[in-house]
Amino acid sequence: MVYVLPLTCFILSLIAARFAIKYHKDRAVWIVVLCLFGLTVWGIFQGSQSQGWDAFGYMILSNLIGLPTLLGLIVGAIWGLTRARA
Repeated sequence: MVYVLPLTCFILSLIAARFAIKYHKDRAVWIVVLCLFGLTVWGIFQGSQSQGWDAFGYMILSNLIGLPTLLGLIVGAIWGLTRARA
């Protein structure tokens, strides 16, 4: 499950960003990227301030969901932009 969740988040966000850029919805993709970046930074900050299971939950949120989704969106957006310009 530790490998399935980040991989699923990465692949789904990659596909979503690619098709959003293809259909000229690039502003929405970048807004989602900024929101996910804020969520990830918030999760890392809260995880460093908490102790026990709460910190573990915040780190799961940021490292297993936030970062792969953020990376997938950025890679998908770049992929979509290069395909749209070609």
